[in-house]
Amino acid sequence: MISPAGAWTQFSSEKDALAYMKARGLAPAGAAWLKDMIYSGFYTGRPVRCRLVGSSGPDTAVIGLAGGLHCINADHLKDMQRGASASSMPLQYVVLDIETTGFSKVEDSIIEIAAVRVRDGAETGRYDALVKAEVPLPLDIQSLTGITPDMLSDAPHIREVLPGFLDFIGGDPLVGHNIASFDLPFLQYKAQRLGLKILNSAIDTLPLARKAYPELPRYTLAFLKEALDITVPVSHRALPDVLATAKLYQCCADRLLGAGQASDL
Repeated sequence: MISPAGAWTQFSSEKDALAYMKARGLAPAGAAWLKDMIYSGFYTGRPVRCRLVGSSGPDTAVIGLAGGLHCINADHLKDMQRGASASSMPLQYVVLDIETTGFSKVEDSIIEIAAVRVRDGAETGRYDALVKAEVPLPLDIQSLTGITPDMLSDAPHIREVLPGFLDFIGGDPLVGHNIASFDLPFLQYKAQRLGLKILNSAIDTLPLARKAYPELPRYTLAFLKEALDITVPVSHRALPDVLATAKLYQCCADRLLGAGQASDL
């Protein structure tokens, strides 16, 4: 690899890297995060994800690649994040899951919220909170989740939980299994009742899994865990399901990238 020669500027955050891309016209002015970049040159033998970490001179970008640093012409960055040669999988996102008393966002209650923050493919933080139910906890939900009324008796109310949860997710894209149809509308409705808003973009692993694994007969999280050998010991609790969904998202990204369909991410 071509290492930086002499002094070079290391970006302190993704914000700095994004500003560099925008200044060179390599990213849209309204972009909120960097797309994942794919290096497919001589030094790796196959397409691999890389990260923009700095610059060396006016026309040279420094990327983190295969555990080291590599210098490339900065203009190549545009192709590395475009079309079939790139992935739109964000470098930072939050995977979330909720458990509820039922399927109605109006009539049912959230009883657990969990989330994991991911930066550059690595977990950097967790959030997990039980929430006091505003309606009776059905027996089938108790059986499915293992959550009992006693566990929720001293839990905080949703009005106490949501502000902290919103602080945790910030403005990051939200990843979840069936998040577009269930988790996010549920959370948005409860937030709206409290005068809060959730405006984050969402990435749903349910349609993503259908694209990545069209040969599978079912796409429930439980079935996908078994089919893709995703090992998480407990199901139907929020945090274990979050960890399973995070692994599923990575599996889908790897599969679509290998098939040249990374623009679907």
